[in-house]
Amino acid sequence: MHQELHLAYFDSRPDLSMFDVKQTVEKVFFDVAFTFRVIGDSHYIEAPEIGVYELLSCKPIPNETTTTVELTTGETEHIARDVGDVHVGVDVIGKPLSVFAKDDDYDVKHQFGSDAFTTIKCVTESTYNTCHTYPEYNLALYTENTFTHTDTDTDNQRTHSENNLTVQP
Repeated sequence: MHQELHLAYFDSRPDLSMFDVKQTVEKVFFDVAFTFRVIGDSHYIEAPEIGVYELLSCKPIPNETTTTVELTTGETEHIARDVGDVHVGVDVIGKPLSVFAKDDDYDVKHQFGSDAFTTIKCVTESTYNTCHTYPEYNLALYTENTFTHTDTDTDNQRTHSENNLTVQP
């Protein structure tokens, strides 16, 4: 059983043949065409026009930009990546499974089992949230992905804490 997730950004579309694509939704987000996919191991999101290729998976990802996140309630991470002229900030937080609102309206929602879901919701023109539930860990793992345009190079960053960051489902 997997006890961690791996988040990676690629320079181009990675080989997705090893993943079982469950659902695909195309949507304009951040003023460009995005493709949101629920895969058997989590999610894959791409926007070729701006060079965004994001993969979140339970399987290890062979990529130098991969960040590993523990599947633990209270786990909090902030990951920052620059992709071309776009800055992507990702806040990750592990919450108890009981906070997951499975009846809410999502842009993408796939149910794997009675309490096992992957959801994606565009909440503003530049922010989308994901939630991945793991009943075996009593966990709802949320991400809040915020996109901004940048003209300057900033270092990729990662911070870790055990605080009370709030990410809306």
